[in-house]
Amino acid sequence: MSVGDAATPFDFDQKWTELKSGINLIFEAIMKSAVHDVPKITLTPKGWTECYTIVYTWCTRQEEQKKEELYHNVSLLLENIVSQQVEILKVDRGAILLREYLKIFDNFSVAATYLKHIFQYMHRYWIPHQQQNGADGKSIKDIGQLALVKWREKCYEVLKNALLEAALDLVEQDREGETVDKTLLSNFIKTYYPLGVHEEPPSNFYKQE
Repeated sequence: MSVGDAATPFDFDQKWTELKSGINLIFEAIMKSAVHDVPKITLTPKGWTECYTIVYTWCTRQEEQKKEELYHNVSLLLENIVSQQVEILKVDRGAILLREYLKIFDNFSVAATYLKHIFQYMHRYWIPHQQQNGADGKSIKDIGQLALVKWREKCYEVLKNALLEAALDLVEQDREGETVDKTLLSNFIKTYYPLGVHEEPPSNFYKQE
């Protein structure tokens, strides 16, 4: 792993502003997409390269605490992105809530995958090193998993009662012979597995809920 030249100027605040702008463009484009549509990312190829380069250069600098700061900044940004989606979902109830929740969660998961690509260099070196040697290693996730942790903490936990009520209503309606969207219920159950990143195995999260 090459180490960034400490003598080369690198404005961390400015670079975070640029990186944050690129990340927001990715999430805004994908979160507005319909489920299963190919997202129209407004970040240009040059923008992708610039974001990757910022992460690469940041992670090869000698200032170790700045790498922790980058991870913390991304964590806070993901919290903010998720909180915005919660405000959208709060107005819905029943099957409409489940349907919108699944749509937004699906798009968020896709966006998180794109984000993970930008942070590939951090995944190769800093994150594994922290997981193995850091004092807080157990809480360090790869960026894709971090996104799911934030979704679980800031969205699922906030909406859990309404979501479970909507799911149980569908089950009750089905038992009474009413026509219900069983795919909706099945897909909702499937979301518990990726959200179980804290559990081993992840299916334990579904069993607990």
